[in-house]
Amino acid sequence: MCTTVYPAPDWATIRTVLLDMDGTLLDRAFDDHFYLEALPAHYAAANRMPVEAARERLVALYRAVEGELDWTDVDYWTRTLELDVPAIKDSLRHRIAPHPDSLAFLTFLRKRMIPVHLVTNAHPKTLAIKMAQTGLKAYLDRAITAFDVGCLKSKVDYWVKSEVILGFDPRADGINRRVLPPHSPVQLGVSPSRPRRPGFTPRAASGHPCGVTRSFATGRNAVAADVAGGEGVAASGTLAERKAAHLSPRGCDREAA
Repeated sequence: MCTTVYPAPDWATIRTVLLDMDGTLLDRAFDDHFYLEALPAHYAAANRMPVEAARERLVALYRAVEGELDWTDVDYWTRTLELDVPAIKDSLRHRIAPHPDSLAFLTFLRKRMIPVHLVTNAHPKTLAIKMAQTGLKAYLDRAITAFDVGCLKSKVDYWVKSEVILGFDPRADGINRRVLPPHSPVQLGVSPSRPRRPGFTPRAASGHPCGVTRSFATGRNAVAADVAGGEGVAASGTLAERKAAHLSPRGCDREAA
């Protein structure tokens, strides 16, 4: 398999970093296990049915609200499934783990005193569990969830409202409008990396391949993190305009609930 290695960005020109959580900072293996194995098993036990039948039913329920806020709302799933979904998730927190180079990358950014903000579809209860387990909160200046803005990141309105929350000014002078392709920490010149472990993909949970999330950079004002399809794009203007430039019909980002 051919791997493209991109040159490291000029960090002296980058003043803010936005990062996705699941699949970027954290290994998605936890979420794949939770939604496709653990939750169906609990549902099967509660309803006295085979696990495979429970899994099929849950996948159909996932698809029914795909792209909407309910998709990652653990309170919605608690009501719908009549299970304590946050408690089940918390009982499995030992499975939550950062990618091998995540902490090294965040430490690198901290040493350079670059503000780092998390942009995530996750529910606040899920975010709290993952932050407590991984200790990532200490490296972040702020976290913006879909529930702070009222929609998922696949909606342009997420980025419009995030601009206001973060105080991002697209009209500020000196903005470098280059958006970099997705990078791993080794490509960013931070530390050695190793391949991510294989596992279920969003296709298995949702019925189609959603956008792969990675980090990308936009010069002096902001580095954004969330590229549908995993490819960098050239863009300018607001965060919302940048997001709209690479949204596609299949580009709804499955940030785990």
